[in-house]
Amino acid sequence: MKILQIITLGDSIGGAQIHVLDLAISLHERGHSVHVLTGTLGELNERLTKAGVSNGELPTMRRAIHPLDDIRCFFELRRFIQQFKPDVVASHSSKAGIIVRLVCFFLQIPNTFTVHGWSFEANASKFNQRLYFFIEKIMGFFSCKLITVAHTGYDLGIKYHIVSPRKLITVLNGVRDFKQNLAQKTRDTEGVERPIELVMSARFQSQKDHETLIKALIPLKNEPFHLQLLGDGTETLARIQALVNDNGLTEKVAFVGFTTNVLSYLQQANICILISHSEGLPLSILEAMSLGLPILASNVGGICKQVENGYNGYLVERNDVEDLTEKIKLLMNNPTLRREMGNNSRAFYEKEFQLEKMVDKTLAVYQSILK
Repeated sequence: MKILQIITLGDSIGGAQIHVLDLAISLHERGHSVHVLTGTLGELNERLTKAGVSNGELPTMRRAIHPLDDIRCFFELRRFIQQFKPDVVASHSSKAGIIVRLVCFFLQIPNTFTVHGWSFEANASKFNQRLYFFIEKIMGFFSCKLITVAHTGYDLGIKYHIVSPRKLITVLNGVRDFKQNLAQKTRDTEGVERPIELVMSARFQSQKDHETLIKALIPLKNEPFHLQLLGDGTETLARIQALVNDNGLTEKVAFVGFTTNVLSYLQQANICILISHSEGLPLSILEAMSLGLPILASNVGGICKQVENGYNGYLVERNDVEDLTEKIKLLMNNPTLRREMGNNSRAFYEKEFQLEKMVDKTLAVYQSILK
């Protein structure tokens, strides 16, 4: 099968980019002809090239709305698709999804749009939420099939009548299995006194709630812990750094920035944390589950399908600083509980979230729209 994958940003590595990377590599390894087109060049393209996956740039595909470039992008993409002649075009991220579906509609090319999180769910103004909702409804008409990465995304699509149920399907996110690295872990070593390692992998943007996490750690600043904050972005970074410094947590919190080696931080961690205002089905949690970590996360989006409260971690409600403090302290002071929940995370990952299952189901969707 000849498959074209398209995403807006290639110079940023987030959940959507990792999804495209793993999917494209897996499809390539299975013998399919795959090309990935990005609006910007960067880390994603470098990783694809290293894996032998064909990729390129479409510079007019900007993330922000820009009418002239958007019109140019429509015609440039149409020309590219006509030359490439794919069997299926799969788009990811809102901007790419809009232009790709319009082009494919006029060319009568089978296409999918993967919903990593509905645009109207984002932490935006009421006006923007209504605007995004209206756009999603309109674009539903031009869609062959929408793939949601979590059941909650499917439920919202049905609830708000974004598209008819026959156009909507859930394919749960999956990640590569890092089990072979488990033997190298040093967390929870018996008889060794060391700080509890906390890790949160998230960009510094309004969707993520670093502020609630830092506030929850203030009452615990005399406890033996260390927090690694992985991720780039400048939207909220300065404010969070000031919050850390003003509350005497400078020695407790490390701002790692962007890293291509998230796995090494997770291997050394005792607890994985993700505090957010909104999410789809975040890959950072699945990666931590594959390594057998207990999870502390916000009860938003599809996270409730990854974390079963009291089984492989704890869910906390949005902005609930006090409960988050309580749950962090509970896990920090109970190594037996951490190990039990970590083992449950691993079992849950093996059952539901392996990459091979995601690829199998995605291919089935492609084949269904070809028919």
